[in-house]
Amino acid sequence: MLVNDRRPPYMRGLYGTMRLEEGMVPYGTEGLYLPTRYAVEVDDPKCPVLLEVHVVVQDGQPRCAELRCRPRPGGPPVSSEGLRSVPLARYLRESAYLYSVRVTELDEGRGLLVSATGTGDEPLLAEAARRSPRQQMTDDLLRDVARVYSDAGSKPTQAVMRRFHVSRPTAGRWVGLARSRGFLPKMPTKRARKR
Repeated sequence: MLVNDRRPPYMRGLYGTMRLEEGMVPYGTEGLYLPTRYAVEVDDPKCPVLLEVHVVVQDGQPRCAELRCRPRPGGPPVSSEGLRSVPLARYLRESAYLYSVRVTELDEGRGLLVSATGTGDEPLLAEAARRSPRQQMTDDLLRDVARVYSDAGSKPTQAVMRRFHVSRPTAGRWVGLARSRGFLPKMPTKRARKR
């Protein structure tokens, strides 16, 4: 069980621990991973409200899935003006410090070493926040995409989105690549579909 102890002082994780087997996705390109879902509580003195941010990691980046706000004790009520001043993008970036882990493959295939990120990983975390990793489009990955797509029945692209934790455009692109590499049948042309 892992939890990163390097957190912003005004932020705490709402999930006490995370296990690698609960579902982790790459964060950046240097062996960092994040859980697919997590939540944080934010009590930033510079923010006009108290926040609970529920995060889903899509395309290798933390995204807000749900935001809960409440007034500070003795403070003004929640208002649209106050909400406009919430630096949500910064909180999402900083939330990765709480739940990011480093995964290192041990020599000779002896397994994986999983450790919390710590002092010295700041540049890697900053770089990971700037850009999402490009997943290598291996034949194995595209076969998995084709299998999920074929097994889904209705709404197959959504099944790919859910299974691989990617956005709709990314799922559509992956399905197109699976078709072009022959793992899914080609789509009939518009002319053939009109007949």
